[in-house]
Amino acid sequence: MGGSYRPSNKVCRYCNRPLTKIDRYGEVLIGCIDCNRWGRPGDKKRTLEMLEEDLKALRALERQKHPQH
Repeated sequence: MGGSYRPSNKVCRYCNRPLTKIDRYGEVLIGCIDCNRWGRPGDKKRTLEMLEEDLKALRALERQKHPQH
């Protein structure tokens, strides 16, 4: 799995948390780590779900990039 970053001014319409843009094996996806809803840039709905192992890796990466105080 590639890197991730948070697109500016984009939040999940279900939980209002920031969306994350990732490179998943060469495919760009935007979605919510908490809701596990993912889609391609430009998709109106986020209908893909990640495997639990991939979500754990993303959450660990997010904790490293954005540690809570």
